[in-house]
Amino acid sequence: MRARVPVVPGAGGGIDVDATLAPVPGLVAAGVTDVNLRPPLPRSVDGATEVLAGLVRAFRARLDR
Repeated sequence: MRARVPVVPGAGGGIDVDATLAPVPGLVAAGVTDVNLRPPLPRSVDGATEVLAGLVRAFRARLDR
């Protein structure tokens, strides 16, 4: 099952990671196996990598993985 999680804007145009990922544990508990989100990404590869790596770390931490 797939679910899309809306990205919550944070201060300074960034992402409020905690608010964005807050629904994830409940979705996984309900049987969702594919969580999608579309964060705004910087144009640079290094900047985009930093944003995505931070989201992955936070996602895994929320699910204890």
